[in-house]
Amino acid sequence: MATAESKLIPPLRYLRGALGKPIYVRLKDGTEYVGILKMTDRTMNIVLSNTAELKNGGQAIAARYGDVLIRGSMILYISFDADKAAPAFTP
Repeated sequence: MATAESKLIPPLRYLRGALGKPIYVRLKDGTEYVGILKMTDRTMNIVLSNTAELKNGGQAIAARYGDVLIRGSMILYISFDADKAAPAFTP
């Protein structure tokens, strides 16, 4: 029988598994971004492509950018279900 520990996926492996997929990122200052995860490193710095800055809890797009680098120490959380977190975003 498998233990609960054997089913855990390390966060970095989970993040790297999302490469090429849309993700939602909320920063500690409340800023929200959604974009395609292009790159990450061991300190959870991430690069998003086709990025949109969101407002109103992901309901509207405030601005569109190309590639954006987000420092890992500024990230509050990441959602891998970008469709629910940011319904206004279309890649």
